[in-house]
Amino acid sequence: MKKTELNKQKKRTALLDAAYRLFLEKGFAQTTIADISEAAGVAKGTFYLYFTDKYDLRDRLTAAKAYPVFEQAWNALPAHNRMSFSEQMVFVADQILDQLEADSAMTRFLGRRLGEALSISSSDGSDTGMALFLRHTEDSDYLFNAPEIMISLIIELTGGIGCNAIINGQPAPLEEMRPYLRETITDIVARFSARPRRRSQNDLPVELL
Repeated sequence: MKKTELNKQKKRTALLDAAYRLFLEKGFAQTTIADISEAAGVAKGTFYLYFTDKYDLRDRLTAAKAYPVFEQAWNALPAHNRMSFSEQMVFVADQILDQLEADSAMTRFLGRRLGEALSISSSDGSDTGMALFLRHTEDSDYLFNAPEIMISLIIELTGGIGCNAIINGQPAPLEEMRPYLRETITDIVARFSARPRRRSQNDLPVELL
């Protein structure tokens, strides 16, 4: 990477990191662009080279925090697993909740915005959470009606319930909420399942041929 590009990347990262700290300390509404620029060690005008406004920065920051959570949850699936897609989604939701529970700061910033984060890329041309989830639906044994809506419902539910249970213990502690969330996710996947996916022999694992 060229030195100029590296410097741009460092400044952008510094702005994101500064904003994250300030949003947690002061809240989004009370944090100004001047605050963020000063904390990042850049001129206020430099902010606008990377972000349109404070809301654009928050969106990019949300995606930058959320995508690794989604990716790590999917990567935790056992290799060569035999889970149905609904079982995979329950597993992924549990993994997301584990990550939120382990990082209360991230939960305060991200929890209720997980669903929104699905459709935002952290930078121009980067992958989105929705694209990640859709790739896994395409690998499943079923075709789904409106898979984007199905995924959004599950992630909105997981983020909202997880955030409230972890931060406020409402309507019950997280461990009490998990069984209900798992059942609901299973029901949502069943509701959107259309029909079994027809696969050619070329799509079958070698051990099944």
